[in-house]
Parts: sequence; structure tokens; C-alpha cells
Amino acid sequence: MKTSAIIRRIIPVLILLGLLLSSCSKPEPPQDSAEADTVEGLRSVYSLAFFPIAQGNDILYYSPDFLGRGNLWFYDLKTGYTSPLCGKPDCAHNTETCSAYFVDAALSGLSVYDNKLWYAALGPTPEDRALRIYCQELDGTGRVQGRVFTQEEVSEATGDGRSLFYRGYYLKGGTFNKVIDEVPIRDGRIIAYSLEDGQRTEVFSKSFDQNSRVVIQPFDKWLYFSVCGTNVGDEGQSFTLCRWNLETLELEELYQDRIGYQITDMWADNDQVLLANSRSPEVYSFSLASRTVSPARNVDPEGQGWKFYCFSEDSMIFQKGDPRGFTLRITDFSGSIRAEHVYDGKTEALLNICGGTDGKNVYLLQYALGSDGFHLLAIPLDGSEIKTLWAG
Repeated sequence: MKTSAIIRRIIPVLILLGLLLSSCSKPEPPQDSAEADTVEGLRSVYSLAFFPIAQGNDILYYSPDFLGRGNLWFYDLKTGYTSPLCGKPDCAHNTETCSAYFVDAALSGLSVYDNKLWYAALGPTPEDRALRIYCQELDGTGRVQGRVFTQEEVSEATGDGRSLFYRGYYLKGGTFNKVIDEVPIRDGRIIAYSLEDGQRTEVFSKSFDQNSRVVIQPFDKWLYFSVCGTNVGDEGQSFTLCRWNLETLELEELYQDRIGYQITDMWADNDQVLLANSRSPEVYSFSLASRTVSPARNVDPEGQGWKFYCFSEDSMIFQKGDPRGFTLRITDFSGSIRAEHVYDGKTEALLNICGGTDGKNVYLLQYALGSDGFHLLAIPLDGSEIKTLWAG
């Protein structure tokens, strides 16, 4: 009887000890990320301004608290373990001593580069709207503050559009508004800030008086980008496709024409640059060999309401539906269907930010307006059930 009583007392203690050890375990960085990041510059779907999610080889990094003080999180794709990016035992993750905690108002450009995690953070108050660059190890340790942008520089360094850290630069592409002789001007501009000395390089700029749209996409030693815009009296969009060599700093114009709509997303590899618009089911291919644009791959020949959503490694993702529910169609780059998913939403509206793929799943960071908050979703390429990896 005594032995039985002792065992009954010990078991809860062992269970509690196990929970404590698991909650205090230190996040492990990807084991094979260093070579990939350093040699080729590991490519993940770069974050839209203030919607941060980045993918390492085996880890997803994300921030569900993108509009205020909060935490950087990681999700281990191999083990399914998720936690704030902090290895300190008993940490509450709510002070600046925590490596996962940030006090800034918003993050952007979250990127895995050179075996480190990089991001830019905007100051938390109207009195402090400076933009600061941070770098830390993939296990969350060693956070270092880099370049600080003055309040005069912030509008250019944040702006609308996209940003990422890649091959020694903080790269920003977007539209920047100014007024000349009482005429509003919209500059489609690409800026590169050196991570070594902070030097600013204006890669490209083109002015329009109606609208402008810039898309950037890195691949290998190149930064590919498109600039679309219109002026008063124009028919269609002025479209320019370029690439900037991050080693030689040489700019190469690849293609220029007038097109019927803005380019809102792109993807590049060794053979082609894929060009898409989020209001259309059509995706065009620019051949790097022939320097020509091929006819569109149309995944909606019957007009069922499909629209392009995002690129992710070897996949194109299309969406149709209303804010309460949608269907995703995943195809390869030729347009052949790989999988379809029906998602029944339960909230008033959804934002879905594509975070890349590991060849088995496409990962989305989903923001549900209302009380449901953020969900980290895995959408299998084989058509099996969508999985919620994290919710909160």
C-alpha cells in the first residue's frame, strides 16, 4: 500500500516536471540552413509590409502581433513544436529582456538571410517613428540593432509595397508620393540599403501622375522587379521589367511595353519570370532566353471566378470565394492542377499571407477579423485536409 501511495504522489510530479522542461526548451534552428542561405540566399515568400512571415529550411518564423507589441514565434515543420522565439526558462515573453519580444509598432521585411533572422521595426509612438533594422540568430539569441532610419527617411524605407533582406541589403520596392508644382507625383522606386555600412542606393525610379505599382523578387544574384504606372491620357499600363545584379550593381532592362493591367506579383527562376495580377486568373511568362512574353496560362477558361493569389516555390495558387469561405486551387507553373481545397470560414473577413512551401504543404498566415485572431495553416499539395498548426 505504501508503494502504491508513493507512486501516486510521484506521477503528478513527473508529469509537471515534463511540462516544465518542454515549456522551457530552447528552440532549435534549422540544421542545414547555413549553407543554403549563404551560397544561394534562401528564398522564401518575402513579407508584405507589416504582415511578417518567413520560411527557413525546416522552420517557419512569424509574428501574429503585427500591429503592436508582441512576440516573434517559430514553428518547427519537422516536430510540430511552436513557441515564442525565446529559450529562457520561465520567461513571460513580455519585456525587452526576452529575445522574442518587440516593443515597436510594426514589423516588416521578416527574412531568413545568411543563417540569421532579419526584420525592420517601426517606432511605437508618434514621437518615435524611426525605423530600426534588427538581426538575431535563428534560435532567438543575439539580437543586434543595425541601421536606424531618421523620421525623414522612414516614408521611403517603409512606404507601400514589399521589403526583404537579401545578399547584404535591405531591399525596398514601392510607390512614394510627392508634390511638384502642386502636381502629385507617384514614384515607382526600388531602394537598396547596405547592411554593412547603411549606404543608400537608388536602383530604379520612374514617375507617374496617376498611379504606380512596384513588385520585387530575388533569385540567385539578381533582384528582379517590375514597375507599372499610368499618366493622364494613357491607355493601359506602362510596364517595365528589370533586374539588378547584387554583385556588380549593374542594372539591366529586360522588357518594356504597355499592358492592360498592373503586375501585382512575380516569380523568377533560371529560365523565366512569371507575372501575375491578383484580379485575374491569367499568369504570363517572360522568357530570359528569347526576351519575349508568352501567352497567358489561364486556369479559369470557363469563367468560374478564379483569381491569382500567390506564387510559392514550384506552385501557383488561385482563389475564389467570399470572405467567409474560399476555394484554393494549387497548380504547377504550367497551370496543371495539383490540388484543390475548400475552406469554410467562420469570421467576417480574412487576410491570408503566403509563407512559402516545403514541397508538401503551402503555409499561410491567416488573420481572421474579430476575436479569432491569427491562424497558421498548412495546405497540403496532395489535396488532403487543411491543418491548423497554430491559433491564437
